[in-house]
Parts: sequence; structure tokens; C-alpha cells
Amino acid sequence: MLIEKEPGLTNRLEFLRQQVVPPFIHFVDAMNLPGGISGQELSRIIKQLWVELNVTEALEEWSRQPDPQHPEFAAIHQTVWEQLNDWDESLQLAFETDILSTRDWLAVVDAGLAGLTIGVIPPALDQVTVGAIDRSRNPDLQVAIVLGVNEGVFPAPPEAPVILTEVDRQVLMQHDQPLGMNAQQRLAHERFFGYIAFTRARQKLVVCWSRQNQKGTALNPSPFIGQLEQLFPTDPPEVFNGTLTPADVQILPELLSLPNWVESVEQAETAHAGQAFWHPVSALAKQQRRIEHALAQDHLSPAAVTALYGTSLPGSVSSLEDFSACPFRFFVARGLRAEEREFFETDVRERGSLLHEILDKFHRTLKAEQRLWRDLSPTEAAALVHKLGEQILPVFRNGLFVHDRQREFLGRMLITRLERLMSVLVSWMPQYRFDPEAVELSFGMTGSELPGWKIDLGNDRTLVLRGRIDRIDLFREPGSDQALIAVFDYKSSTKKLEAIKLHHGLQLQLLSYLAFLRQLSGEQNPFGGGRLVPAGAFYISLRADNSTGSNREAAQQELNLNSREAHRHHGRYSLDHLDRFDTRADRDQSDQFNTHSRSRDGVGLKDFEQLLDDIEAQLKRIGLGVFAGDVSVSPYRKNSETACTHCAYRPVCRFDDWNDKYRVLKLPKKAKEETA
Repeated sequence: MLIEKEPGLTNRLEFLRQQVVPPFIHFVDAMNLPGGISGQELSRIIKQLWVELNVTEALEEWSRQPDPQHPEFAAIHQTVWEQLNDWDESLQLAFETDILSTRDWLAVVDAGLAGLTIGVIPPALDQVTVGAIDRSRNPDLQVAIVLGVNEGVFPAPPEAPVILTEVDRQVLMQHDQPLGMNAQQRLAHERFFGYIAFTRARQKLVVCWSRQNQKGTALNPSPFIGQLEQLFPTDPPEVFNGTLTPADVQILPELLSLPNWVESVEQAETAHAGQAFWHPVSALAKQQRRIEHALAQDHLSPAAVTALYGTSLPGSVSSLEDFSACPFRFFVARGLRAEEREFFETDVRERGSLLHEILDKFHRTLKAEQRLWRDLSPTEAAALVHKLGEQILPVFRNGLFVHDRQREFLGRMLITRLERLMSVLVSWMPQYRFDPEAVELSFGMTGSELPGWKIDLGNDRTLVLRGRIDRIDLFREPGSDQALIAVFDYKSSTKKLEAIKLHHGLQLQLLSYLAFLRQLSGEQNPFGGGRLVPAGAFYISLRADNSTGSNREAAQQELNLNSREAHRHHGRYSLDHLDRFDTRADRDQSDQFNTHSRSRDGVGLKDFEQLLDDIEAQLKRIGLGVFAGDVSVSPYRKNSETACTHCAYRPVCRFDDWNDKYRVLKLPKKAKEETA
């Protein structure tokens, strides 16, 4: 329709196509040489593309005759051209004789161009600009404020060499082989930055440094400060004691830094009577009072609870752990269903999902072949994981881990990590009498084989739990209709059950899975009927530490040892069934389970059963708390760990750890004695 309305548009588009397309056809043909091309040749091909597209002439023309509407674009065009030429020169120097395929060059070029930045300060009549010293060389600054002028910060000390020492660099320099700037040259460069920072202001220079850090440790001023004091002996430093009164406030951030700033607004308004700035601040204070009043309501009405949750509360055990961490977090996440925007990125959850999918495929492949894990050697287990990983990686989450070279490297590193894990797990099978029976077993979810776990809370209210169990192992007692059962939860790093977190409902998920499974006996047993007897629940770390051996053989031995220690199972198990977990006579030296006499993982049969009963009681207590309408902003603190550290809803609750108090976790005296 557009072409019909503008008959001349077709001719203009065809002319444009003839100008643009041929250079790229020549570029593609030049890049597809058999055997690859060198860095020198790649530079020539790229420059030829620039010539055919008239890039040089266009950028120079735009720099000389800027757009009157946007005069700052001239400096941007000039900077772009300089950066591209610097990048091209670096490409020639670094890869002059290296011959790579087009596919490999793509990753190199992409990494190089991704590091380019444009540091241009746009001209303006009156403005405040913030930037690094080496990127802020505006000659017409009226006032310059230089922050952080402390010893060890500015001038910055030379970084320690990664591979070669300063002595090595000096020796190479004596043989006419310099490797960039040495330590003295880098210090001189920092002093040059100091010259730039302190000589650009036309009217006033403000230099700030700190006397101590956030922890109260004393800090020294930079050597620059002593030199400035010698140059300006009549201008002594002004000391800021860290306190402001409402009458001292000049800008909004200063007001917000005051404790109980809402109450300080009226005093500030009186001190600055007649200034229009304080009218919107007063409105802001009133809004803050309304928010504080709303947050002070730490319980919902029964009608609101019913409207949010109904009488049957579905959810996962982890969501109930959120309630134990902070009731307000549960309310925002599960009641209001607020959630963050999802991004196409390889975060911790996606990495775990990839590993879980490979583990799931590993188990189902063996099951289809009617084989057990113990039928494989460690080498065969690692090889199967590698094969399945290579199949899954390209198609996982629409190619999430092959979107670029960096993500692909991460994906393959995760597969290698999983190969080590499975090699270690299979190597433990001869001493381990359980066999993996199911992986990724879900209950209470759409398409699950098992129903949700219903817990009666009274007054016609129920808690319906759902979840997915990473792995379930069984040991079938010979001549008996009962089977011992153990559950496993894979974690991205080492995790242990802590008595204080169990007591406060912060680590319920692992043991609650075992408590749920013990309900399934007889016809409800999905593993062939009979009675299921809980024996243990464990975390398994998916990650092993790197080795630091002095040579390849020592590093490999250390890696094997680290892997076995890193993948040790942590959790709780019944000592009555220890012979099924580890059949060896010297099990005190076990690296699979914590069987040492000082370990708290193993407990007596009655204590183990009581632990599962306590878990059910905790779940019921939390469910009652939800239906009671508790939405209090009450995050926990355990030493330096807090519920707010990784909470996505902190901007919503507005908890201020300067003025508000955490709920400190403590163990009751009896529990402390039992733990000791």
C-alpha cells in the first residue's frame, strides 16, 4: 500500500539495495575462503567493507557538520571511528598469523566489539556530569568534586602480576621485549590522572576522603591530600561528623538519610519557610505515613484471608519456608502473586534445571534398558552423562546454553561437573545397598502420578502440599513386604541441615518429602505396594572444588579426592539402618555419609521418627499462621545471614535494618543440650 501511494519509493529502494547489498556479498565471499583466514586478512576484509560502504567518509562528514538539533553527535561519531580503528589495530596485533574459520572468528569479533564503549560528555550550559577521571577531560568544568581520595584507592596501587613477576618483566624489557607498563609506569599514570582530576576546575575544587570504612576500620588519606595541603595551606580540611539536623538539610537525599525523616519534615519546613521545594516533600512524608500505617497492620482480616487463600491452601514446602523466613514475603509472593520478570539468561535456576534434566534422562535410559546404576562402572556412567548432555544441551530451553560461546562453555562445564558427580556416585554403589528407584517424582502437580499431601488444619481448612523429589532410593527387605526409603535433593553447592533452622521451619523441604512418602503404604505405594520405612534424607552437592596439585598427576589425584569429599551426602538418617547405607567394616572412614561418631547426621530410630513428626507439626503450625492472616514484616537473622539477603520483595516491604529489628533465631535450652 505504501509503494502504491509513493510511486518513486520503488526506485529509491532499488537504488539503496544496489548500494548496500554488493559490499556485503563481497564480504561474505571473502570470509568463506577454504582453510580459514588470518587476523591480518580479516582486518583487510573488514576495512574493504568499510571502504565500499563509505563508512570513513560518512563519519568524517558527520563529525565536521553535526546535526544542529543534536550537536553532541559529532563527538560520538568521532569516538566511534577512533574506537573501531583501535579495535582493528588490536585485532592485527593479537591475531596477525592465527588462521581461524569464520565460525571461530565470529566469537573473537563479538567479544572484541562487546568491550567498546563511548565516553562522551554532551555539551550543556548548566549540568552535573559523573564519570571516571580518564574519561572526563572536559576543559570547561566550573566545579570538580573528586571522591574517594584515600590511600590505596586513588592513586590505585599496581595490580599484582598474574603470571610474570615485575622482575620477569624487567628482564624481558632489558632484552627489548616490553610487556606493557611496569609498576612504576602504572603509578606514574595514576599521578597523571591526579593531575587531570585536580586541574580541570575553573572556580572550585572539592576533594573528599573517608576517615573510616563501614566496619569502623580507620582509613588513611591519599598522598595527594598532603600535596594539596602544601599547595593550599590557608584552606584547612573541613570535617563532617556524619550528623545532620533538619535545619541543615538542603536536598532530598540529606533528608532521607535522617533517622525518622518523616518526623523531621515539619522542622525542615519551618527552617526553610517559603521554599517551594518542601511542598512536594511534605506530600511525600504524608504518603510515607500512610505506608507505615498500612505496614503496621501485621494481620489480615478473616474475610481477606478467605478471599486470598480460600479454605484449601495449595503450595510447596519451600513457600512455607518463605513464611518462616518472613511472613510478609509469603504474603507478597503467594497471596498477591507478585513475581519478577523472567529473563533469557543462564541463572542458578536454569543451571540446576539443565543438570536435573540430564540426571532424569540418565535414570530413565538405564530403566528402559533394565539396568541399575550399580551395573555401570564409573567410566561408563560418566560417558553416558556426557552423551546425554550433548543431546540435551542444544535443545534445552530453546537453545539457552548455546546462544553464544560463553553460555555454551558454561553448559559444557556443567556437563563435565555432572560427569564427575555420577562417576563418584557409581563408585560408591558396591558399599551401598539401596538402589535408585525414581527421579524427579512429582506429587500434587499437574500431570503428577501422586496426589498432593493434605494436612488437616481444622475448621474445614486444609494444607495441600506439592513438590518434586529429585531422587528416591529403595532397599527391599528380603522376605518382607516393607522397603527402606531414602530421598535425595541435589544442590548447587554444599548444604547441611542445621538444628536451629529445622527448629524455626527454615529447612523443611528435604525431610518433609520423606514424611510424605511414609504416608504411602499398601495400595498407595507407587513402588510396588508394601510398607515404606523412612531411613534417611540427604543433600548432594553438584559441585566439586578445583584441584591445585603441583603437577598433572597430583592435580588429578587431588581432584578425585576433592570430588568424593565435595559430594559427601549431608542430612539425617536412622542409625538402625546404617548397615544398608554402608556395608564396610571401616565405615568411620566413609566419604559417602557422615558416619563419624561426632557427626549429628545419624540419630536413633525413635529420634528419627520423632524428627519426621516434628516436621509435620511445623508444616501444620505454618499453615495455621497463614490462615491466621499473619503478614508481619519480620525477617529472621542468624549471625550475619538474614532473610533479606536474597529477597526479591525488599523494595516492597521497605524494611530498614538501621531502624527496624530482625527476628534473631535461637534454639531453646533443651534443643541446645541435645545438639551439643
